[in-house]
Amino acid sequence: MDFIRTHTGKFHFDKISSNNINIEDIAWGLSRVPRYGGQSDRVLYVGEHSYNVSKFVKAKNALAGLLHDASEAFLGDIVTPLKTNLPEYKVIEEETMKVICKTFGLHWPFDPEVKIVDKNMFFCEYEQVFNYRGPSIDPYENMTNPYPNFIIKFWGKKRVYNKFMERFKELIN
Repeated sequence: MDFIRTHTGKFHFDKISSNNINIEDIAWGLSRVPRYGGQSDRVLYVGEHSYNVSKFVKAKNALAGLLHDASEAFLGDIVTPLKTNLPEYKVIEEETMKVICKTFGLHWPFDPEVKIVDKNMFFCEYEQVFNYRGPSIDPYENMTNPYPNFIIKFWGKKRVYNKFMERFKELIN
């Protein structure tokens, strides 16, 4: 089988095209994929993370911010330490993102600002999603949160889906 079922139909891995890409599938998938491999104390869905990134980038990059992790709706969220050891995955992810960008009229690769805000959001999220108490093994414990006043909402799946779709509609109009 070369496809997965999606909320609205199918996503074909062997022939990724704009015909496979539907914003509802992206919103649905990202509203169900947890960040941090599901290992955080509180569940933060990729869709809420993407929504937040879209709010922190400049207006010209907001749609790219919203869709910067869109491939994860179909491929899942592979944790970065593992992803760096999976070159084949990275190729599939790159090809999927190229098609997603083409589908929604975005330039690939994204403006570097999107990656900067994505990383900054990681630092903001990290201190809010983990509640580890024990011997220090954390390389991020002395990091500086660039958005110290921002509070993650930890929306449920349905709310993530709805907020993601609302934001998409706001940005394309």
